[in-house]
Amino acid sequence: SFYSAFYKDSRYNVGIQFKNNTKPRLSSVILVPENDISASSQAEADAALAAGYSISKGIYLACDIVNAPHSILNSISLANTARRIAEESHGLIECIILGQEECEKRGMGSYLAVGRGSESEPQFIHLTYRPLDGIINKKVGVVGNGLLLDTRGHNTTFDYGGAAAVLGAARATAALAPSGVEAHFIVASCENMIGGRSRLPTNVL
Repeated sequence: SFYSAFYKDSRYNVGIQFKNNTKPRLSSVILVPENDISASSQAEADAALAAGYSISKGIYLACDIVNAPHSILNSISLANTARRIAEESHGLIECIILGQEECEKRGMGSYLAVGRGSESEPQFIHLTYRPLDGIINKKVGVVGNGLLLDTRGHNTTFDYGGAAAVLGAARATAALAPSGVEAHFIVASCENMIGGRSRLPTNVL
């Protein structure tokens, strides 16, 4: 919660009121304990702050995804975000993206049907975290809804908030680098659009 309080999304602020903003910005924070603490307590506090910072990386990413306008956010850009998470993980995360053809080969007709009317092809995202030492005692999976747009008028922020949470969790996991666990992060991203290729009620998927 300490780091979360510093989040601010100003990526899409436009206009003179933002360009001419001369308000001073926070550049540093000093934490002062109420009482003198021992070296061991100081080490624990430093470790807690470091863990909080790692978790905040995931929180910030999730917020960025949810706050992004659809002119920026689509299945392609979300897949690129997943690739960037893997690239920045120092080898801890593997990224596999299944496109239209790969999903067709796997018989994922119902999923592909949702995105048939969109210009952006569905992107099935699979991130896998493994510790560098290769010792795995537990396997877990995290799945999030990746419906990025629904032209029926449904508020899809609640849908792709799931995808944002999953990718944020993947980024935080890579930063924390827990031992003994293999984690899979799954997002089936697509856009439900109206168009000549959109699915019909009688389609066989």
